[in-house]
Amino acid sequence: VSTQSTGFARTQNGDKNSPQVIARHIYAALTFSPEESAELDWLVSERSRTQSMPRSHSDVGLKLRGTTEWAPPRAQIICHLHPPTTRKKLMERCGYRCAGCGMKIAQSLASIFRYCAYLGKYFCHSCHHEQAAFIPARILHKWDFRKQKVSNFAAELLGKMWSEPLYSIQDINSSLYRSVSELKFTRALRYQLYFLNEYLRACKNGKDLLGSVTIRGHIYNDPELFSLEDLCSVKDRVMIEALRPIVTSWLQHVDNCGLCRGKGFICELCERKEVIYPFQLTTVFQCQMCWTCFHKTCFTGTCPKCARIRSRRTLSQEDPAPQEHLTND
Repeated sequence: VSTQSTGFARTQNGDKNSPQVIARHIYAALTFSPEESAELDWLVSERSRTQSMPRSHSDVGLKLRGTTEWAPPRAQIICHLHPPTTRKKLMERCGYRCAGCGMKIAQSLASIFRYCAYLGKYFCHSCHHEQAAFIPARILHKWDFRKQKVSNFAAELLGKMWSEPLYSIQDINSSLYRSVSELKFTRALRYQLYFLNEYLRACKNGKDLLGSVTIRGHIYNDPELFSLEDLCSVKDRVMIEALRPIVTSWLQHVDNCGLCRGKGFICELCERKEVIYPFQLTTVFQCQMCWTCFHKTCFTGTCPKCARIRSRRTLSQEDPAPQEHLTND
């Protein structure tokens, strides 16, 4: 105890080799007045910094993303193909900075940066670990499922979007339906489920059948929307094999259910009295204005029901209802 007390006293009395005394000397040597600190040549200049602090208290409430030269990547749904270009042009465009962290390098070191096939930008080794992923734009425009190397940010983003129905092929590239038979057949099955779903939802005996399916709702609620997972399952024909038995089961219900058959249509353009339905995609045409169904071979381009509706509207406008005459008692 006495030894420890003696050492503590020696430190308090100012031992030249004690850590406390050395720290005081260092602090005194590095302490500058405001005038002196303003004249210092800082190691990293204000211009070279990737992030700038607000210059005044009025700027504290602003939400800044990077600087005028660089901003961190943001979550994007990219459906277009990046135009071919050179590494030099892309690096010049981003000021020889990493698109992920903003680190700036000399032009001679540009070759060490790695290209992200999803964002179309270059990243440093810390922000790009060469993870491979499916590129949505290559699938939607070229039906190309070869994995490409992407940045860490893009890999995480694509993982989050994997099961989300974000891509409408009809709006992005409708020609893909003509060139890919599996996609065309899958679309037909989904449209059948779309129309059958309307019948089963209105049928008290069909709600249990709807509850027994395990497919996600967008498959039969919006036939044009696909996720990355859906597109991969279409390529492998997994979705086709999963939808076929469901379509067969729902068709059998409609054929055997009196309530569902009562919601069918009779083609008024021919003599046949068979009941037709909108989910008979190969033989039936449905008017997009009044939703009446006709045989495709009977329909000539003019819907008779719409024509009757227009004529009734015209007559109602030409012959207004007569006004009642008031009589004085």
